[in-house]
Amino acid sequence: MGKGATAGEFVYLRPIDEGDLETIFLGASEDEEGRRLTGTRQIFTRESVEAAYRRFRQDPDRVDMAVCRIEDDRVVGEVVLNQVDAYNRSANFRIAIYAGFRGRGYGTEATRLMLDYGFRVRNLHRIELEVWSQNPRAQHVYETVGFRREGVRRQSWLDEGRYYDSWIMGILAHEFES
Repeated sequence: MGKGATAGEFVYLRPIDEGDLETIFLGASEDEEGRRLTGTRQIFTRESVEAAYRRFRQDPDRVDMAVCRIEDDRVVGEVVLNQVDAYNRSANFRIAIYAGFRGRGYGTEATRLMLDYGFRVRNLHRIELEVWSQNPRAQHVYETVGFRREGVRRQSWLDEGRYYDSWIMGILAHEFES
């Protein structure tokens, strides 16, 4: 576990580095189900992933972390706070656990770790996200760690010929602490 890492029982978070970009590219490009459930329509290339992470590193309003398995240091996903608003002490949250690593509790633990970082280290007051109604696994994780559904954008997402709602969810610092 490297410098700047924060650990749980099964996974730890650390800043993404150049050596992670191939894993991120493969995780993003080979995971059709993950793209569909997160509303990602973009097709990724190695070059687009590298260019994106060069931009991300320069963006003071985002924090990108690799989700690494403690048992073997393998990168199993990524977690992000973006749209960080220092004045309002708020941020947006997103997570991707790669195919083959879902259903093991890694996403729940990584979410808790990133919320802890956001609230305790970055002194945020509010963290929010948007999740599609066709992604009950993600909804369960978010509710498990304390996010609350705050609103619904009705039929805002078209997937395979059917419209789905998106849920706006949020969590406040004092809710996470309790």
